[in-house]
Amino acid sequence: MTKNLKFLIFIVAIALSACMNNNNKLSSLHESDFQTIVKLQENRIKTNEVLNIRQLIALDSLLIINNSRNDSVFMVLNLNTSKIIKSWGDRGRGPEEYGTWTHLLKISDEIFQIADFTKNRIETYKIPDLDLTNSREIIKNNDIRKLEIPQRISSLDDNHFFYDNFSEDKLSIKQMTIGEIPIEINQFDHMKDLFPTPWYYTGTLILNKNEQKIVYAYRYLRRFDIMNFEGELIKTVKMTPAPSLQSNIEKDINLEKTIMCYMGAKDNKNSFFLLYLGYSAEELMLNDYNLSCFIEEYNWDGNPIKRYEINRYISDFAIITNKAQSPSFIGIDVIDENPIIVLNEENYK
Repeated sequence: MTKNLKFLIFIVAIALSACMNNNNKLSSLHESDFQTIVKLQENRIKTNEVLNIRQLIALDSLLIINNSRNDSVFMVLNLNTSKIIKSWGDRGRGPEEYGTWTHLLKISDEIFQIADFTKNRIETYKIPDLDLTNSREIIKNNDIRKLEIPQRISSLDDNHFFYDNFSEDKLSIKQMTIGEIPIEINQFDHMKDLFPTPWYYTGTLILNKNEQKIVYAYRYLRRFDIMNFEGELIKTVKMTPAPSLQSNIEKDINLEKTIMCYMGAKDNKNSFFLLYLGYSAEELMLNDYNLSCFIEEYNWDGNPIKRYEINRYISDFAIITNKAQSPSFIGIDVIDENPIIVLNEENYK
């Protein structure tokens, strides 16, 4: 075999390998690929407190609540007693008050944090005492505070964070180390030729430190991306049936009429969970929020595991893993005066 022929075979092999790798980045799944469908039964937690919950996380037997009200911005509920055992925080501009853009972060089974991007600070709390153990600034740019408004942030540890930063003309994922300028790791270039506005690819962000993977699930597209911590795309999963987009995509999202897909994401060691709706805000309101939704469970390679059916709309959820390692969920019912629902497996289809 001549040297030229060997070189040609080598080049062809590289090209074929590249094509295979590119093809492997896109995976199409159908709802029928979930071999197990679980119907969840609900048990409502009743409290005497007025709750207006925008986000929550579960730690051991405690539920940490982020309210959208102007006082008692944060509450801690004991799941065993259904009692609020601590509340704190007012909205405002003072040093001890909280701004609009606050997020709860689960660091471990014993530690959680509050990220306040309006005040550019992160607070660390430890259970069961619920004492504030640390408070520090999170974004600096040449010693001048720089406000960045994230849709969602996730924590690698108490020093490193990832968040998706959104403006009307740009969406990006950034990685941040405490006290350093954030690094932009993903600008959604793979989406810009498909959709005219970043509104089409706003979403929610989660990550797994052990797997070194980020998952970004799209709010208005029934798809999610799996990336590494450098922002490099590993795999894109498209689910069908998916809401159909207009043949002539409009410049801006219609916040009332556009179908909403993945509205929330949570994770545990082995899986991640996506809250899927499949209808518009207009449909939701016309039906008085009495529409079902689903929680889809995938492994960290993007393969479907279970699909959990909920007979009502929930705006967000938290995961509780029992001793049998079968997850239960806490859901937020936005139209009930007792909005906290515990969701457990009822039967299998």
